[in-house]
Amino acid sequence: MGELKVRVNYVKGDEVRFLSHLDLARTIKMALRRARWPVAQTGGFSPKMRVSFYSPLPVGTAGYDEYADVVMDVPTDIPEGKFPIEGGISSIPEFLSQLTLRLSETLPLGISVKGVFQAPKDEEPFESRIACSLYEAHIRGVEGKVLSSAIDDFLISPSVSYDIHGPKGTRTLDLRRFVENGHITPSANPETSIIRLSMNIKHMDGRTARPQWVIDSLSRFGFCVDAREIIVNRLEIILDRY
Repeated sequence: MGELKVRVNYVKGDEVRFLSHLDLARTIKMALRRARWPVAQTGGFSPKMRVSFYSPLPVGTAGYDEYADVVMDVPTDIPEGKFPIEGGISSIPEFLSQLTLRLSETLPLGISVKGVFQAPKDEEPFESRIACSLYEAHIRGVEGKVLSSAIDDFLISPSVSYDIHGPKGTRTLDLRRFVENGHITPSANPETSIIRLSMNIKHMDGRTARPQWVIDSLSRFGFCVDAREIIVNRLEIILDRY
């Protein structure tokens, strides 16, 4: 048997925004089994499915441009670019279309497939190709001028330190290094009183920052809001090259 790596572009929607990354990965792997994908397994006494997930989202954040790689076992004694299916031989694009349909039928509400395609051969690690993520935060009941002023002050600051508290202690991150830009868009319907804050947040050396941290840090620039009550979506993962 040989190997074929395919890339799944999927959505983690509003219905499952509070699903943890581990639970999301477990759910997708279960769907791959039910869809009868020929996923390759790792070796050893405890084999695992060879599925890789990239740039995990924090709990409470939806993602509309997420990626996972799946390595499949394929026969090596068939013509290149072909794959066996029930009743005959299919080209890889046709075969991937069938896999996409089966996976879409087994995924729960809130998780959907945007596309499945063959991953480029001999490419650099996918995680290292992520340049930045485009986020959009929906903030209700605040003054746009105050938020806009806070964002401007954040962006002209040479550095914005932020303390991250975790089980292994506290570490300090310079958020300014990660935020590429930010701008606000008032709601088209004034009755909703929702302002959309868009931010491009960089990925550097396998590290990035959460948009919730950026919003929380705006308190020092005169904008105070509980970041835990804000709806945040990742709209796009932007790659630097192919």
